[in-house]
Amino acid sequence: MVGNDTIHTVTRKEHDCIGYMDVPKDVYWGIHTQRALGNFTVSRIADSTHPQLMRAYATVKRACAEANDELGLIDHDKARLIVAACRDVENGELADQFPVDVLQGGAGTSTNMNMNEVIANRALELGGHPKGDYGFIHPNDDVNHSQSTNDTYPAACKLALIDAIGPLAEETKKLTRAFHDLADKHTNDVTIGRTQLQDAVPMTYGQEFHAFASFLKSDLLTLEHVVPQLTTLNLGATAIGTGICADLRFRTTATRHLAAITGLPITAAMVRRCLAAAVWGDTLALLRNQTRPYEAVPGTAEALWRRWTEDLGQDLAGNRGLTRREILRRCREMAAEFRAVERVPREVQKVAIVGEIYTKYCHLGNWNLERYLAAEHCEIGVGGITWYALYYMDGHALKGSAPARRVYRLLASYLAEIQRDMLSILNQAGYHALPPLPELKRQAEGYAPLRVTVADGWLIAAEAVGWARLGYRKILCVQPFACLPGHIFGKGQYAALQRKLPGARLVSVDYDASTGEGTVLSRIRMLLDEELDPELL
Repeated sequence: MVGNDTIHTVTRKEHDCIGYMDVPKDVYWGIHTQRALGNFTVSRIADSTHPQLMRAYATVKRACAEANDELGLIDHDKARLIVAACRDVENGELADQFPVDVLQGGAGTSTNMNMNEVIANRALELGGHPKGDYGFIHPNDDVNHSQSTNDTYPAACKLALIDAIGPLAEETKKLTRAFHDLADKHTNDVTIGRTQLQDAVPMTYGQEFHAFASFLKSDLLTLEHVVPQLTTLNLGATAIGTGICADLRFRTTATRHLAAITGLPITAAMVRRCLAAAVWGDTLALLRNQTRPYEAVPGTAEALWRRWTEDLGQDLAGNRGLTRREILRRCREMAAEFRAVERVPREVQKVAIVGEIYTKYCHLGNWNLERYLAAEHCEIGVGGITWYALYYMDGHALKGSAPARRVYRLLASYLAEIQRDMLSILNQAGYHALPPLPELKRQAEGYAPLRVTVADGWLIAAEAVGWARLGYRKILCVQPFACLPGHIFGKGQYAALQRKLPGARLVSVDYDASTGEGTVLSRIRMLLDEELDPELL
Protein backbone atom coordinates (compact mmCIF):
# COMPACT_ATOMS: atom_id res chain seq x y z
CA MET A 1 0.00 0.00 0.00
CA VAL A 2 1.11 3.56 -0.53
CA GLY A 3 2.75 5.27 2.40
CA ASN A 4 0.20 8.05 2.90
CA ASP A 5 -1.97 5.62 4.84
CA THR A 6 0.44 6.08 7.76
CA ILE A 7 -0.50 8.82 10.24
CA HIS A 8 2.35 11.20 11.15
CA THR A 9 1.68 13.76 13.89
CA VAL A 10 5.03 15.63 13.85
CA THR A 11 5.88 17.48 10.66
CA ARG A 12 8.46 19.75 9.05
CA LYS A 13 7.55 22.49 6.57
CA GLU A 14 8.98 22.46 3.04
CA HIS A 15 8.29 24.68 0.06
CA ASP A 16 8.44 24.54 -3.74
CA CYS A 17 7.29 26.79 -6.60
CA ILE A 18 3.64 26.18 -5.67
CA GLY A 19 3.89 26.97 -1.98
CA TYR A 20 4.43 25.42 1.44
CA MET A 21 3.41 21.98 2.69
CA ASP A 22 3.84 19.96 5.86
CA VAL A 23 5.91 16.79 5.45
CA PRO A 24 6.16 14.12 8.19
CA LYS A 25 9.28 14.97 10.17
CA ASP A 26 10.66 11.43 10.38
CA VAL A 27 10.43 10.51 6.67
CA TYR A 28 13.22 10.93 4.12
CA TRP A 29 11.01 12.03 1.26
CA GLY A 30 10.12 15.68 0.67
CA ILE A 31 7.46 18.02 -0.66
CA HIS A 32 7.30 16.68 -4.22
CA THR A 33 6.69 13.16 -2.94
CA GLN A 34 4.13 14.46 -0.45
CA ARG A 35 2.22 16.19 -3.25
CA ALA A 36 2.40 13.03 -5.37
CA LEU A 37 0.83 11.01 -2.56
CA GLY A 38 -2.22 13.24 -2.80
CA ASN A 39 -2.27 13.50 -6.58
CA PHE A 40 -1.78 9.87 -7.55
CA THR A 41 -3.94 7.40 -5.64
CA VAL A 42 -4.76 5.19 -8.60
CA SER A 43 -3.54 1.67 -7.82
CA ARG A 44 -2.53 2.13 -4.16
CA ILE A 45 0.57 0.07 -4.98
CA ALA A 46 3.77 1.82 -3.97
CA ASP A 47 7.05 2.00 -5.86
CA SER A 48 8.62 0.26 -2.85
CA THR A 49 6.94 -2.97 -3.98
CA HIS A 50 9.58 -3.03 -6.75
CA PRO A 51 12.82 -3.10 -4.71
CA GLN A 52 14.96 -4.06 -7.72
CA LEU A 53 13.91 -0.86 -9.50
CA MET A 54 14.57 1.29 -6.42
CA ARG A 55 18.03 -0.25 -5.94
CA ALA A 56 18.82 0.23 -9.63
CA TYR A 57 17.68 3.86 -9.49
CA ALA A 58 20.02 4.49 -6.56
CA THR A 59 22.86 2.91 -8.54
CA VAL A 60 22.19 5.30 -11.43
CA LYS A 61 22.16 8.24 -9.02
CA ARG A 62 25.47 7.09 -7.51
CA ALA A 63 27.12 6.93 -10.94
CA CYS A 64 25.81 10.41 -11.76
CA ALA A 65 27.08 11.81 -8.45
CA GLU A 66 30.54 10.32 -9.10
CA ALA A 67 30.53 11.80 -12.61
CA ASN A 68 29.45 15.23 -11.34
CA ASP A 69 32.21 15.03 -8.73
CA GLU A 70 34.89 14.06 -11.28
CA LEU A 71 33.88 16.89 -13.61
CA GLY A 72 33.73 19.45 -10.80
CA LEU A 73 30.04 20.09 -11.38
CA ILE A 74 29.11 19.73 -7.71
CA ASP A 75 31.10 20.17 -4.52
CA HIS A 76 33.25 17.14 -3.61
CA ASP A 77 31.94 16.94 -0.03
CA LYS A 78 28.36 17.01 -1.28
CA ALA A 79 29.13 14.30 -3.83
CA ARG A 80 30.74 12.12 -1.16
CA LEU A 81 27.63 12.30 1.03
CA ILE A 82 25.29 11.70 -1.93
CA VAL A 83 27.28 8.60 -2.93
CA ALA A 84 27.09 7.28 0.64
CA ALA A 85 23.33 7.85 0.71
CA CYS A 86 22.94 6.06 -2.62
CA ARG A 87 24.78 3.06 -1.19
CA ASP A 88 22.33 2.96 1.72
CA VAL A 89 19.40 2.82 -0.70
CA GLU A 90 21.16 0.16 -2.78
CA ASN A 91 21.59 -1.90 0.38
CA GLY A 92 17.86 -1.70 1.11
CA GLU A 93 18.18 0.41 4.26
CA LEU A 94 15.51 2.92 3.15
CA ALA A 95 13.20 0.54 1.30
CA ASP A 96 10.07 1.92 2.98
CA GLN A 97 10.71 5.50 1.84
CA PHE A 98 9.31 5.14 -1.69
CA PRO A 99 5.53 5.45 -1.25
CA VAL A 100 4.57 7.02 -4.60
CA ASP A 101 1.92 5.12 -6.54
CA VAL A 102 3.28 3.05 -9.42
CA LEU A 103 0.62 4.62 -11.67
CA GLN A 104 1.39 8.33 -11.86
CA GLY A 105 1.48 11.25 -14.29
CA GLY A 106 4.67 12.68 -15.73
CA ALA A 107 6.43 9.57 -17.06
CA GLY A 108 8.00 8.78 -13.69
CA THR A 109 8.81 12.31 -12.52
CA SER A 110 7.47 11.67 -9.02
CA THR A 111 9.51 8.47 -8.73
CA ASN A 112 12.63 10.37 -9.75
CA MET A 113 11.93 13.18 -7.28
CA ASN A 114 11.09 10.69 -4.53
CA MET A 115 14.52 9.13 -5.09
CA ASN A 116 16.23 12.54 -5.21
CA GLU A 117 14.57 13.63 -1.96
CA VAL A 118 15.35 10.41 -0.10
CA ILE A 119 19.00 10.52 -1.17
CA ALA A 120 19.28 14.23 -0.35
CA ASN A 121 17.80 13.87 3.13
CA ARG A 122 19.87 10.79 3.93
CA ALA A 123 22.99 12.66 2.72
CA LEU A 124 22.03 15.62 4.91
CA GLU A 125 21.65 13.27 7.85
CA LEU A 126 25.05 11.70 7.19
CA GLY A 127 26.55 15.20 7.06
CA GLY A 128 25.03 16.24 10.38
CA HIS A 129 22.25 18.39 8.92
CA PRO A 130 18.50 18.09 9.58
CA LYS A 131 16.16 16.70 6.96
CA GLY A 132 14.92 19.43 4.64
CA ASP A 133 18.07 21.58 4.93
CA TYR A 134 18.24 21.88 1.15
CA GLY A 135 20.47 24.91 1.26
CA PHE A 136 23.30 22.46 1.85
CA ILE A 137 22.27 19.54 -0.38
CA HIS A 138 19.31 20.02 -2.74
CA PRO A 139 17.31 17.11 -4.25
CA ASN A 140 17.14 18.72 -7.69
CA ASP A 141 20.15 21.02 -7.93
CA ASP A 142 22.63 18.52 -6.42
CA VAL A 143 21.30 14.94 -6.49
CA ASN A 144 19.59 15.40 -9.87
CA HIS A 145 22.38 17.56 -11.36
CA SER A 146 22.93 16.88 -15.11
CA GLN A 147 19.91 14.54 -15.15
CA SER A 148 16.19 14.36 -15.83
CA THR A 149 13.46 11.78 -15.34
CA ASN A 150 13.64 10.99 -19.06
CA ASP A 151 17.15 9.59 -18.89
CA THR A 152 17.50 8.28 -15.32
CA TYR A 153 14.17 6.44 -15.20
CA PRO A 154 14.75 4.39 -18.38
CA ALA A 155 18.33 3.69 -17.26
CA ALA A 156 17.12 2.42 -13.88
CA CYS A 157 14.41 0.29 -15.52
CA LYS A 158 16.97 -1.33 -17.81
CA LEU A 159 19.34 -2.08 -14.93
CA ALA A 160 16.46 -3.56 -12.92
CA LEU A 161 15.48 -5.75 -15.86
CA ILE A 162 19.05 -7.01 -16.24
CA ASP A 163 19.10 -7.77 -12.53
CA ALA A 164 15.84 -9.72 -12.87
CA ILE A 165 16.91 -11.59 -16.00
CA GLY A 166 19.73 -13.41 -14.18
CA PRO A 167 17.52 -15.34 -11.72
CA LEU A 168 14.89 -15.89 -14.42
CA ALA A 169 17.49 -17.41 -16.75
CA GLU A 170 18.78 -19.73 -13.99
CA GLU A 171 15.29 -20.99 -13.18
CA THR A 172 14.56 -21.45 -16.89
CA LYS A 173 17.71 -23.58 -17.22
CA LYS A 174 16.56 -25.75 -14.31
CA LEU A 175 13.12 -26.18 -15.87
CA THR A 176 14.70 -27.04 -19.24
CA ARG A 177 16.83 -29.76 -17.64
CA ALA A 178 13.79 -31.09 -15.78
CA PHE A 179 11.82 -31.43 -19.02
CA HIS A 180 14.73 -33.22 -20.71
CA ASP A 181 15.03 -35.61 -17.74
CA LEU A 182 11.31 -36.25 -17.81
CA ALA A 183 11.43 -36.86 -21.57
CA ASP A 184 14.23 -39.42 -21.17
CA LYS A 185 12.15 -41.34 -18.64
CA HIS A 186 9.18 -41.55 -21.01
CA THR A 187 10.90 -42.14 -24.34
CA ASN A 188 8.66 -45.13 -25.22
CA ASP A 189 5.43 -44.06 -23.55
CA VAL A 190 2.86 -43.29 -26.21
CA THR A 191 0.15 -40.64 -26.03
CA ILE A 192 -2.09 -38.96 -28.56
CA GLY A 193 -1.25 -35.58 -30.00
CA ARG A 194 -4.20 -33.22 -30.22
CA THR A 195 -5.12 -30.53 -32.73
CA GLN A 196 -8.25 -28.43 -33.05
CA LEU A 197 -9.29 -29.76 -29.59
CA GLN A 198 -9.45 -33.32 -30.93
CA ASP A 199 -7.24 -36.41 -30.76
CA ALA A 200 -5.00 -36.54 -33.83
CA VAL A 201 -1.92 -38.76 -34.25
CA PRO A 202 0.29 -40.76 -31.86
CA MET A 203 3.46 -39.36 -30.27
CA THR A 204 5.53 -40.21 -27.21
CA TYR A 205 5.67 -38.29 -23.96
CA GLY A 206 9.40 -38.08 -24.57
CA GLN A 207 8.84 -36.16 -27.80
CA GLU A 208 6.38 -33.86 -26.07
CA PHE A 209 8.63 -32.99 -23.13
CA HIS A 210 11.70 -32.55 -25.35
CA ALA A 211 9.61 -30.06 -27.37
CA PHE A 212 8.81 -28.14 -24.21
CA ALA A 213 12.52 -28.02 -23.39
CA SER A 214 13.38 -26.74 -26.87
CA PHE A 215 10.96 -23.84 -26.47
CA LEU A 216 12.59 -22.92 -23.18
CA LYS A 217 16.06 -23.04 -24.79
CA SER A 218 14.82 -20.58 -27.40
CA ASP A 219 13.58 -18.31 -24.62
CA LEU A 220 17.00 -18.54 -22.94
CA LEU A 221 18.71 -17.38 -26.12
CA THR A 222 16.29 -14.45 -26.30
CA LEU A 223 17.12 -13.47 -22.72
CA GLU A 224 20.85 -13.62 -23.47
CA HIS A 225 20.48 -11.48 -26.58
CA VAL A 226 18.39 -8.80 -24.86
CA VAL A 227 20.98 -7.94 -22.18
CA PRO A 228 23.40 -6.15 -24.58
CA GLN A 229 20.48 -4.08 -25.89
CA LEU A 230 19.53 -3.10 -22.35
CA THR A 231 23.06 -1.83 -21.67
CA THR A 232 22.68 0.94 -24.27
CA LEU A 233 21.49 3.89 -22.18
CA ASN A 234 20.47 7.48 -22.85
CA LEU A 235 21.98 8.63 -19.55
CA GLY A 236 23.15 12.22 -19.91
CA ALA A 237 20.85 12.95 -22.83
CA THR A 238 18.45 14.62 -20.35
CA ALA A 239 14.85 15.50 -21.17
CA ILE A 240 14.68 15.12 -24.97
CA GLY A 241 17.81 13.25 -26.01
CA THR A 242 20.04 16.17 -27.01
CA GLY A 243 22.08 16.42 -23.80
CA ILE A 244 20.55 19.79 -22.94
CA CYS A 245 21.25 20.99 -19.37
CA ALA A 246 24.18 18.59 -18.99
CA ASP A 247 27.91 19.15 -19.47
CA LEU A 248 28.95 17.61 -22.78
CA ARG A 249 31.43 15.41 -20.91
CA PHE A 250 28.82 14.10 -18.50
CA ARG A 251 27.32 11.48 -20.80
CA THR A 252 30.49 9.44 -21.28
CA THR A 253 31.70 10.07 -17.72
CA ALA A 254 28.44 8.91 -16.12
CA THR A 255 28.19 5.80 -18.28
CA ARG A 256 31.82 4.94 -17.49
CA HIS A 257 31.12 5.17 -13.76
CA LEU A 258 27.93 3.14 -14.14
CA ALA A 259 29.79 0.46 -16.09
CA ALA A 260 32.44 0.32 -13.36
CA ILE A 261 29.81 -0.02 -10.61
CA THR A 262 27.70 -2.68 -12.35
CA GLY A 263 30.36 -4.54 -14.34
CA LEU A 264 28.13 -4.25 -17.42
CA PRO A 265 29.32 -3.06 -20.86
CA ILE A 266 27.23 0.12 -20.71
CA THR A 267 27.44 2.47 -23.72
CA ALA A 268 26.24 6.01 -24.55
CA ALA A 269 25.35 5.54 -28.21
CA MET A 270 21.86 6.95 -27.81
CA VAL A 271 22.41 10.58 -28.80
CA ARG A 272 23.17 10.03 -32.51
CA ARG A 273 20.29 7.61 -32.68
CA CYS A 274 17.99 10.15 -31.01
CA LEU A 275 18.83 12.70 -33.69
CA ALA A 276 18.18 10.25 -36.51
CA ALA A 277 15.00 8.97 -34.87
CA ALA A 278 13.66 12.52 -34.42
CA VAL A 279 14.25 13.47 -38.07
CA TRP A 280 12.95 10.16 -39.43
CA GLY A 281 9.97 10.21 -37.08
CA ASP A 282 8.98 13.73 -38.12
CA THR A 283 9.32 12.80 -41.79
CA LEU A 284 7.27 9.62 -41.46
CA ALA A 285 4.50 11.28 -39.46
CA LEU A 286 4.07 14.11 -41.98
CA LEU A 287 4.11 11.75 -44.96
CA ARG A 288 1.57 9.37 -43.45
CA ASN A 289 -0.81 12.07 -42.20
CA GLN A 290 -0.90 13.84 -45.58
CA THR A 291 -1.15 10.66 -47.68
CA ARG A 292 -3.66 8.61 -45.69
CA PRO A 293 -6.80 10.76 -46.28
CA TYR A 294 -6.40 10.54 -50.07
CA GLU A 295 -5.14 6.99 -50.64
CA ALA A 296 -7.06 4.96 -53.24
CA VAL A 297 -6.58 1.72 -51.32
CA PRO A 298 -7.32 2.16 -47.61
CA GLY A 299 -4.45 1.05 -45.38
CA THR A 300 -1.70 1.69 -47.93
CA ALA A 301 -0.12 4.62 -46.08
CA GLU A 302 -0.37 2.83 -42.74
CA ALA A 303 1.30 -0.30 -44.14
CA LEU A 304 4.05 1.82 -45.68
CA TRP A 305 4.53 3.62 -42.37
CA ARG A 306 4.81 0.33 -40.49
CA ARG A 307 7.36 -1.10 -42.93
CA TRP A 308 9.50 2.02 -42.74
CA THR A 309 9.23 2.03 -38.95
CA GLU A 310 10.57 -1.52 -38.84
CA ASP A 311 13.37 -0.81 -41.35
CA LEU A 312 14.50 2.36 -39.60
CA GLY A 313 14.23 0.65 -36.24
CA GLN A 314 16.72 -1.95 -37.47
CA ASP A 315 19.05 0.82 -38.66
CA LEU A 316 18.88 2.46 -35.25
CA ALA A 317 19.42 -0.80 -33.38
CA GLY A 318 22.45 -1.55 -35.53
CA ASN A 319 23.81 2.03 -35.44
CA ARG A 320 23.60 2.16 -39.24
CA GLY A 321 23.04 5.22 -41.43
CA LEU A 322 23.39 7.80 -38.67
CA THR A 323 25.50 10.35 -40.55
CA ARG A 324 23.78 13.50 -41.76
CA ARG A 325 24.03 12.37 -45.38
CA GLU A 326 22.51 8.97 -44.64
CA ILE A 327 19.73 10.41 -42.48
CA LEU A 328 18.64 12.67 -45.32
CA ARG A 329 19.02 9.91 -47.92
CA ARG A 330 16.47 7.86 -46.01
CA CYS A 331 14.16 10.88 -45.88
CA ARG A 332 14.29 11.13 -49.70
CA GLU A 333 13.52 7.42 -50.05
CA MET A 334 10.52 7.71 -47.72
CA ALA A 335 9.17 10.78 -49.53
CA ALA A 336 9.49 9.05 -52.91
CA GLU A 337 7.60 5.94 -51.77
CA PHE A 338 4.75 7.86 -50.14
CA ARG A 339 4.53 10.15 -53.16
CA ALA A 340 4.02 7.08 -55.36
CA VAL A 341 0.90 5.97 -53.43
CA GLU A 342 -2.17 6.11 -55.68
CA ARG A 343 -4.55 8.90 -54.64
CA VAL A 344 -8.12 9.96 -55.27
CA PRO A 345 -9.45 13.52 -54.72
CA ARG A 346 -11.52 13.85 -51.53
CA GLU A 347 -13.00 16.65 -49.44
CA VAL A 348 -11.38 16.29 -46.02
CA GLN A 349 -11.11 18.38 -42.89
CA LYS A 350 -7.70 19.64 -41.91
CA VAL A 351 -7.16 19.44 -38.15
CA ALA A 352 -3.99 20.49 -36.33
CA ILE A 353 -2.88 19.32 -32.89
CA VAL A 354 -0.84 21.63 -30.66
CA GLY A 355 -0.13 21.64 -26.93
CA GLU A 356 1.81 19.83 -24.23
CA ILE A 357 4.49 17.50 -25.55
CA TYR A 358 3.27 14.23 -24.00
CA THR A 359 -0.40 14.56 -24.95
CA LYS A 360 0.53 15.88 -28.39
CA TYR A 361 2.69 12.92 -29.37
CA CYS A 362 1.92 9.89 -27.20
CA HIS A 363 -1.13 7.76 -28.04
CA LEU A 364 -1.36 6.75 -24.38
CA GLY A 365 -1.48 10.38 -23.32
CA ASN A 366 -4.08 11.45 -25.91
CA TRP A 367 -6.12 8.26 -26.03
CA ASN A 368 -5.23 7.51 -29.65
CA LEU A 369 -6.31 10.96 -30.86
CA GLU A 370 -4.65 10.59 -34.26
CA ARG A 371 -6.36 7.25 -34.85
CA TYR A 372 -9.72 8.84 -34.00
CA LEU A 373 -9.15 11.76 -36.38
CA ALA A 374 -7.92 9.40 -39.12
CA ALA A 375 -11.13 7.37 -38.77
CA GLU A 376 -13.00 10.64 -39.32
CA HIS A 377 -11.02 11.09 -42.60
CA CYS A 378 -9.14 14.15 -41.36
CA GLU A 379 -5.79 15.36 -42.63
CA ILE A 380 -3.82 15.80 -39.42
CA GLY A 381 -1.11 18.39 -38.78
CA VAL A 382 1.27 17.79 -35.85
CA GLY A 383 4.55 19.64 -35.32
CA GLY A 384 7.42 17.21 -34.92
CA ILE A 385 10.03 16.50 -32.26
CA THR A 386 12.69 18.52 -34.09
CA TRP A 387 10.62 21.69 -33.64
CA TYR A 388 10.27 20.99 -29.92
CA ALA A 389 14.00 20.27 -29.55
CA LEU A 390 14.91 23.50 -31.33
CA TYR A 391 12.37 25.44 -29.25
CA TYR A 392 13.98 24.08 -26.09
CA MET A 393 17.47 24.95 -27.29
CA ASP A 394 16.33 28.41 -28.34
CA GLY A 395 15.12 29.15 -24.82
CA HIS A 396 18.17 27.74 -23.09
CA ALA A 397 20.60 29.53 -25.39
CA LEU A 398 19.70 32.60 -23.34
CA LYS A 399 20.45 31.01 -19.98
CA GLY A 400 23.35 29.59 -18.01
CA SER A 401 27.06 30.19 -18.37
CA ALA A 402 28.69 31.54 -21.51
CA PRO A 403 30.10 28.10 -22.48
CA ALA A 404 26.68 26.50 -21.98
CA ARG A 405 25.01 29.14 -24.14
CA ARG A 406 27.58 28.52 -26.90
CA VAL A 407 26.87 24.78 -26.75
CA TYR A 408 23.11 25.34 -27.13
CA ARG A 409 23.68 27.66 -30.08
CA LEU A 410 25.94 25.12 -31.78
CA LEU A 411 23.48 22.27 -31.20
CA ALA A 412 20.59 24.39 -32.44
CA SER A 413 22.52 25.43 -35.55
CA TYR A 414 23.36 21.82 -36.43
CA LEU A 415 19.85 20.49 -35.90
CA ALA A 416 18.29 23.48 -37.68
CA GLU A 417 20.38 22.75 -40.80
CA ILE A 418 19.20 19.13 -40.85
CA GLN A 419 15.59 20.23 -40.27
CA ARG A 420 15.80 22.68 -43.22
CA ASP A 421 17.11 19.91 -45.48
CA MET A 422 14.34 17.59 -44.29
CA LEU A 423 11.67 20.20 -45.03
CA SER A 424 13.17 20.89 -48.45
CA ILE A 425 12.88 17.18 -49.29
CA LEU A 426 9.24 17.11 -48.15
CA ASN A 427 8.33 20.28 -50.08
CA GLN A 428 9.95 18.97 -53.27
CA ALA A 429 7.83 15.83 -52.96
CA GLY A 430 4.65 17.90 -52.73
CA TYR A 431 4.15 17.80 -48.97
CA HIS A 432 3.89 20.73 -46.56
CA ALA A 433 4.94 21.29 -42.97
CA LEU A 434 5.51 24.02 -40.44
CA PRO A 435 8.40 26.30 -41.44
CA PRO A 436 11.81 25.92 -39.78
CA LEU A 437 11.71 27.02 -36.17
CA PRO A 438 13.41 30.44 -36.64
CA GLU A 439 10.87 31.36 -39.32
CA LEU A 440 8.01 29.91 -37.23
CA LYS A 441 9.11 32.12 -34.36
CA ARG A 442 9.14 35.20 -36.60
CA GLN A 443 5.63 34.38 -37.83
CA ALA A 444 4.45 34.17 -34.23
CA GLU A 445 5.47 37.74 -33.33
CA GLY A 446 2.39 39.53 -32.08
CA TYR A 447 0.56 36.23 -31.55
CA ALA A 448 2.71 34.31 -29.07
CA PRO A 449 4.35 35.43 -25.80
CA LEU A 450 7.89 34.86 -27.07
CA ARG A 451 9.47 35.43 -23.67
CA VAL A 452 7.53 32.53 -22.14
CA THR A 453 9.74 29.44 -22.30
CA VAL A 454 8.30 27.51 -19.35
CA ALA A 455 6.92 24.12 -20.40
CA ASP A 456 5.75 24.35 -24.05
CA GLY A 457 5.54 28.15 -23.75
CA TRP A 458 5.34 30.19 -26.93
CA LEU A 459 5.70 27.11 -29.16
CA ILE A 460 2.00 26.30 -28.66
CA ALA A 461 0.81 29.62 -30.10
CA ALA A 462 3.51 29.61 -32.79
CA GLU A 463 2.44 26.17 -34.03
CA ALA A 464 -1.22 27.21 -34.01
CA VAL A 465 -0.39 30.25 -36.15
CA GLY A 466 1.78 28.15 -38.46
CA TRP A 467 -0.87 25.51 -39.03
CA ALA A 468 -3.60 28.10 -39.54
CA ARG A 469 -1.50 29.68 -42.30
CA LEU A 470 -1.23 26.25 -43.94
CA GLY A 471 -5.04 25.90 -44.02
CA TYR A 472 -5.54 23.86 -40.87
CA ARG A 473 -8.30 26.05 -39.47
CA LYS A 474 -9.49 23.61 -36.82
CA ILE A 475 -6.93 23.32 -34.03
CA LEU A 476 -7.03 21.02 -31.01
CA CYS A 477 -5.03 22.36 -28.05
CA VAL A 478 -4.25 19.40 -25.80
CA GLN A 479 -2.81 19.11 -22.31
CA PRO A 480 -2.98 16.66 -19.37
CA PHE A 481 -5.38 17.71 -16.64
CA ALA A 482 -2.76 17.55 -13.85
CA CYS A 483 -0.02 19.54 -15.63
CA LEU A 484 0.07 22.91 -13.86
CA PRO A 485 2.68 24.52 -16.20
CA GLY A 486 0.64 23.39 -19.19
CA HIS A 487 -2.45 25.10 -17.80
CA ILE A 488 -0.70 28.33 -16.84
CA PHE A 489 1.63 28.80 -19.81
CA GLY A 490 -0.34 26.83 -22.42
CA LYS A 491 -4.03 27.10 -21.77
CA GLY A 492 -3.60 30.69 -20.65
CA GLN A 493 -2.78 31.68 -24.25
CA TYR A 494 -5.83 30.20 -25.99
CA ALA A 495 -8.43 32.95 -25.50
CA ALA A 496 -6.13 35.75 -26.69
CA LEU A 497 -4.89 33.60 -29.56
CA GLN A 498 -8.46 32.84 -30.68
CA ARG A 499 -9.20 36.57 -30.91
CA LYS A 500 -6.11 37.05 -33.07
CA LEU A 501 -7.03 34.12 -35.36
CA PRO A 502 -10.71 34.74 -36.21
CA GLY A 503 -10.53 32.44 -39.22
CA ALA A 504 -9.54 29.46 -37.09
CA ARG A 505 -11.26 27.62 -34.28
CA LEU A 506 -9.20 26.59 -31.24
CA VAL A 507 -10.64 24.00 -28.88
CA SER A 508 -8.92 23.15 -25.62
CA VAL A 509 -8.95 19.48 -24.55
CA ASP A 510 -7.91 18.31 -21.07
CA TYR A 511 -7.04 14.63 -20.79
CA ASP A 512 -8.30 13.68 -17.34
CA ALA A 513 -8.43 9.97 -16.54
CA SER A 514 -11.17 10.59 -13.96
CA THR A 515 -13.67 11.88 -16.57
CA GLY A 516 -13.48 9.11 -19.15
CA GLU A 517 -13.40 9.47 -22.93
CA GLY A 518 -16.91 10.87 -23.35
CA THR A 519 -16.10 14.43 -22.31
CA VAL A 520 -13.00 14.58 -24.49
CA LEU A 521 -14.63 13.06 -27.54
CA SER A 522 -17.63 15.37 -27.28
CA ARG A 523 -15.35 18.43 -27.49
CA ILE A 524 -13.51 16.98 -30.47
CA ARG A 525 -16.81 16.06 -32.11
CA MET A 526 -18.13 19.61 -31.71
CA LEU A 527 -15.02 20.97 -33.43
CA LEU A 528 -15.36 18.55 -36.34
CA ASP A 529 -19.06 19.31 -36.77
CA GLU A 530 -18.67 23.09 -36.69
CA GLU A 531 -18.97 24.96 -39.98
CA LEU A 532 -16.39 27.75 -40.16
CA ASP A 533 -17.12 31.01 -41.95
CA PRO A 534 -15.42 30.82 -45.39
CA GLU A 535 -15.24 34.64 -45.45
CA LEU A 536 -12.67 34.50 -42.64
CA LEU A 537 -10.21 32.29 -44.51
